[in-house]
Amino acid sequence: MHPLELTDLLNGLDITAAGNGSTYSETWDSMFPQWELYVEWAVANRLSRVEWVLLWGEDWIDFVYSTERQQRLAKLIAACKSFGLVPGADVPIALRQQHAWVLVNDTSSDAAAVASIQYHLRWLSAAGFSFISTESGFSEFTHGNDTSMLAWMNETARFADEELNGMRVLIKCHCSTGQICKDYVDPDTGLPLNFNFLPIYADSRMGIMPHTVQMYAFDDPAPTYGNQNFTYMFDFMFKNAQKNVREVVYHPETAYWVNYDIDVPLFLPYYALARLRDLRHIAGWQQATGSSIDGQMVFDSGWEYAYWMQDVLTARATWNPRTDIANDTEAMRVLIQDYVGAFLGDATFSSAFADAVLDLMNAQRDLLVLGKVPGQATPADVTKLNGIGYLEGWDTWADLGSLSPHALTTQPLRLLLKEMMLPEHSPKYSEVRPLLAAMNQSFSVLATRFQALVPMASADGAALVREIADVAQILANRAQQIYALYEGADLFGSTPEHRKAMLAVGRDLITQTAPIIERREAAFRAPVPRIAGWRQGPTVYHYGYLWTAHSLMYWWRDWAIASLYTIDALNPCYLNMIAPADVALGEGLALNATLLAEQVLDKLGYKDLGDCLGYPTAEPVYPADL
Repeated sequence: MHPLELTDLLNGLDITAAGNGSTYSETWDSMFPQWELYVEWAVANRLSRVEWVLLWGEDWIDFVYSTERQQRLAKLIAACKSFGLVPGADVPIALRQQHAWVLVNDTSSDAAAVASIQYHLRWLSAAGFSFISTESGFSEFTHGNDTSMLAWMNETARFADEELNGMRVLIKCHCSTGQICKDYVDPDTGLPLNFNFLPIYADSRMGIMPHTVQMYAFDDPAPTYGNQNFTYMFDFMFKNAQKNVREVVYHPETAYWVNYDIDVPLFLPYYALARLRDLRHIAGWQQATGSSIDGQMVFDSGWEYAYWMQDVLTARATWNPRTDIANDTEAMRVLIQDYVGAFLGDATFSSAFADAVLDLMNAQRDLLVLGKVPGQATPADVTKLNGIGYLEGWDTWADLGSLSPHALTTQPLRLLLKEMMLPEHSPKYSEVRPLLAAMNQSFSVLATRFQALVPMASADGAALVREIADVAQILANRAQQIYALYEGADLFGSTPEHRKAMLAVGRDLITQTAPIIERREAAFRAPVPRIAGWRQGPTVYHYGYLWTAHSLMYWWRDWAIASLYTIDALNPCYLNMIAPADVALGEGLALNATLLAEQVLDKLGYKDLGDCLGYPTAEPVYPADL
């Protein structure tokens, strides 16, 4: 779904030098050894299952169901099985979002839908997949007919079990909000059922995967996808586990991508602590009730910029969340020292390293999640008062979502930079400023501590410690830049001289960060053009998953808006990078995105949708293309 390190390989594709002016190419065979390294890593970190998203594209339709693709998938699967890993395919039932390879691609009749499901399941089984992970709805936000969707779930579970030698099937239960069933009620409340929970009415052979997004733990405020927190998802998971009717697998994330984390890039090791806190909460519930869930499957969106660290820690914690240790932080300390620090230096280094990582994790929970500023009360409502909302990337569709009260927001909101230029806005900048200042101060101090660890590392660990120090510095630079840009955009609360000076700081921080990005790219484990280049791959995106980090696009966009570099910067569609009809594909959602854009732009006095619906065909170069 995302243009990650192995997306082309896992879809059986060569990388060809075609489209978007790219001249880069790699053969599938040349990439295959990286999969062998991955499965070895997976077993070393005690993973037991691995699944990946299969994609479909109109421009490579002849390859989609080809024998060659099936044979290449079979080779990937054989590598998994040779290490004892159970391989699965992530294929939605009918979710037509981001080039997903769907089970139902013919809805002309009930019989046609059933035949489509059976054909696709046979094809996957012939390739050698051992289980299927699927999704309901037509997108994350649109669901279609309840009765038809349930019938498709049932046929998928039945056919996989009865006709394909007991192939297991699980379905993700997403945390999006605002969708309810017309024909089914919640058995506990009698109210219309959350559509994401429709699988509770499905054949018991359909397992469920309760899904949470981004870095939030079970009890954290999580102002994303219309949620306040994810406690309801854990209640749903525990309730179904206690019934013991179907398989229940928890499905959290260690990287979300899409504006939020690795593609800014932001170093967010709190992900690992949040996953540990979830696992310890689950373990406590299991001990108290005698019931249990059946495992955890992590959603992962990339490994560079030290995101491998939270994957290692999460994988290790899944097997042993150290419930023998009373405190979450101290349990994480043991995991860091045993499974990361011990490989990077001696005992003295490992202890100092664990201290620094834990302090960063806790600072991130306080500042990025809770909006907790030293010396001030923690806000009861973190909407627009949580740090991640300011540091994350903002693009056209995030802006439009923020400006519409009816939008389908997929990331925490913030006081927009363009709102700072209005005499009245909520919250007031005086409410936000202490948080931005605290992030600037805290992350700068912590970055200095990581820099001091570099000479303490062992020869074998030096490169990884350098990576962690670099990404800690990038995080500090982003926090400093955002503070400077908001100071510079404070049109009604500051002097012109101060604003000009702070905008210059915001611009200089891009210049200071670019060489760090270049140093990290020189050490990438995958070729830079593959994962950070401007090229069309099998996903809907016309760039690699780290292109926005490579170009520092989010940093430049924020600076251009704050400095009024061009009047166009006030348009929420400024520097749009995606085509909504493709990225947000799903029956009705492309139209919904267009209508949302029209409504918001009309409210703001803009009449031209072109900037929202179009995207650059040639690679932008900043600042020239601002």
